[in-house]
Amino acid sequence: YYYVITAVDQTGNESTASSEASIQSATLLQIWRARYFSAADLADPAKEATVWGDSANPDGDVLSNLFEYAFETNPSNASSGPGSITHVNGIITQHGQPTLSIANTNTGVDFRVVFGRRKDHVAAGLTYMVQFSADLSGWENRITTPTVVASDPEPQPELDAVTVRYPFFLNSGKKAKFFRLQV
Repeated sequence: YYYVITAVDQTGNESTASSEASIQSATLLQIWRARYFSAADLADPAKEATVWGDSANPDGDVLSNLFEYAFETNPSNASSGPGSITHVNGIITQHGQPTLSIANTNTGVDFRVVFGRRKDHVAAGLTYMVQFSADLSGWENRITTPTVVASDPEPQPELDAVTVRYPFFLNSGKKAKFFRLQV
């Protein structure tokens, strides 16, 4: 940024000075951290491992700060993340961990993985990958575009609830029994 300052003295004479300033924008993760952690904590490198770092879990709810960021839960409140994401009539009613949705349809039973995905996940540098396994040792990525089924209500819509169809069989021919979500 370039700026010019003009001053006028009591006699009407003007004087000007110009300068240049560089401003660096905060990342989306830095903005999220500033919302939940104090400036003093963020300025203290010794607190990175236990308070504000990606792997830290200050509220003890088993979700690291990176997962709390990805699922839009509060890293300072243990009760904000342990539950499953829920939605009613296209509106997210509770942020939380990924879950399985089972619904009866005219053609049978529809199994889906449901999880919250930040609306700005591309800009935030987050990738959500649903994986399935028959035995918890070999995992297969489900390369499919998730379907948006609900969104956060206004005024701050930050999260979409998305689903991915649960495959009955994996590429290995085995029945899919387990899923996980990598962020």
